[in-house]
Amino acid sequence: LPILTWLPNYSIKEYLPGDLIGGITTAVVRIPQSLAYGLLAGVDPINGMYTAFFSPLTYTFLGTSKHVSCRTFAVISLMLGSALEKYLTAYHLSVITSVTILVGLIQVALGICNLGFVAVFLSDPLVAGFTTGAALFVFTAQVKYCFGINLARQKAPFALVKVKLVWLLEFNQGIVIFKSCCSAIDYCELKYKKKLHNIPIPIELLVIIVTTVISANVNLNAKYGIDIVGAIPSGLPGPVLPDATMWPSLLSDAFSIAIVGFAITVSVGKLFAKKHNYEISPNQELFALGMSQMTCGLFRGHACAGALARSTVKESSGTKTQFSDVVSCVVILLVLLFIGPLLSPLPKATLSCIIMVNVRGLFRQVLQLPRIWGLCKYDFSVWILTFVAVALLGVDIGLLIGVAGLLLTVVLRVYKPD
Repeated sequence: LPILTWLPNYSIKEYLPGDLIGGITTAVVRIPQSLAYGLLAGVDPINGMYTAFFSPLTYTFLGTSKHVSCRTFAVISLMLGSALEKYLTAYHLSVITSVTILVGLIQVALGICNLGFVAVFLSDPLVAGFTTGAALFVFTAQVKYCFGINLARQKAPFALVKVKLVWLLEFNQGIVIFKSCCSAIDYCELKYKKKLHNIPIPIELLVIIVTTVISANVNLNAKYGIDIVGAIPSGLPGPVLPDATMWPSLLSDAFSIAIVGFAITVSVGKLFAKKHNYEISPNQELFALGMSQMTCGLFRGHACAGALARSTVKESSGTKTQFSDVVSCVVILLVLLFIGPLLSPLPKATLSCIIMVNVRGLFRQVLQLPRIWGLCKYDFSVWILTFVAVALLGVDIGLLIGVAGLLLTVVLRVYKPD
């Protein structure tokens, strides 16, 4: 329990102000994205909120990073959605919770066996190429909500190509206008963020509030056929047990999610640990992340990971210790207890817009390519290979091809240095 090493020495005067501000700021940013990524994972938006509550609460006790924001993550949510393809059924939540707990078991087992070194096999170029390719799937998966297209999930390989062909068939003009307004507001955030000295603007939360009020008063669902979130229960969920009979068919998906989630989390953790001069333990991070997954799965959440964008918000807001996550969880708890049911008229187009705008950071990783080319041609090749493989063949096969390409470059470096 790493919490026992820092909590007894906690300085209220020195740490509490920063942790309060950081926790509240992170919660404000986390709420709309958690709703959106729940939808992306193939379950109800409220299940994303359960993840936003239970994952950082568990990580506070077990994690070694002061600044990692353990929560919903676009690529992980997409991989969960892909796991649903094996089960064309209405029991989406049962599948997601089962695979989430399986992911947790895998990560805990790896952590106990001191196998944190597996992160070495997912280098930064490979992770960047993988997440950029996956971002294409994240983006296209929201088209059916933004444009009203009756779009079934396409299976790999060449799923993206199949999706593009369906895009041209039909669209709902009301949703197009609605989505355009949301995008314009998000654009304003990008334009004026620097002028506000990078102070996080809760623009996504404002978009949710405004569109919910409009939807409730105009009755967008009945008049224009725009899908809404629907009834949202208040309070915390009771525990549910996983369906272990699904585990054999979900094992490959769970293992991929476990490795990718760990690699991303450790990469973010090392970045901030180096910046603030402290150490993190990869094996303990595996254990902490695995326990967080299992807690989320038991309480109707879904798989989580540490995301760079929200961890940056957490760090830049003045966070000093993991106690900021406790503050964040208190804010989210209040939302779950009292505010959740008020969001039932929220249009799904709003959440899809939030997802599409948030993956812009993943697309911007393409801008790293000239620098990578100048530093190492092998790393550049791994980036391109992984990206193309994921985009054309799917996230699971693409990841395997990327790892195989990385191992091949290791051999080539020995015989022919770059």
